[in-house]
Amino acid sequence: MRRLVLTTDSSAAGGIGAAGLADFVIVLGRRLVWGPPLSQAQLDAYFTAQAAQEEGLHWQDHTPAWRLERSGGKDFGLIEFCSAYDSIELWIDPDPNAQLNLIWLLDFLRGHGQLALKTILVQADVSIGGLGVKKLTRRQWPLVPITKDHLEAAGLAWKAWRSPTPQAWFDLVERDLTVLPRLRSAIVQIKASSP
Repeated sequence: MRRLVLTTDSSAAGGIGAAGLADFVIVLGRRLVWGPPLSQAQLDAYFTAQAAQEEGLHWQDHTPAWRLERSGGKDFGLIEFCSAYDSIELWIDPDPNAQLNLIWLLDFLRGHGQLALKTILVQADVSIGGLGVKKLTRRQWPLVPITKDHLEAAGLAWKAWRSPTPQAWFDLVERDLTVLPRLRSAIVQIKASSP
């Protein structure tokens, strides 16, 4: 069984790879918390096959090119790349940027039901990259299959994040977000750091 891990941190990717927890590890490390928001066209192009996207605006930009070439998936779209694996796992840190990447990715997967059905969420309560190989391999990680509830909650949260004012995002703390257990904390942290 071929196992693919998607994570949001290069240190986590290095640790997961060194621990042998996956056949291939990809970093989806787009910075979403600060700075100008991406346009809808940039968001749409991020997960597609490599074409003329600006540097840093394609999902493969955060993984060394030699590793992608060796995998046989260089320049592929994310769906095409993932389809070669039997299991896809999302290893996500608790920090706000990682949580934003998670809801963006899950919102994208809503349109790709077959892939979503073979996707597992590992929602860490600590920084994965800070654990080291021994702790990564000894720890019992909760492997949660992605369900329709995950996809719907992520879609709602992503829409709120993309709204023109922050109110819809901040109002999410009143919603039941238990299916995405680290999201509420991310919302609170982002609100606390807002002007």
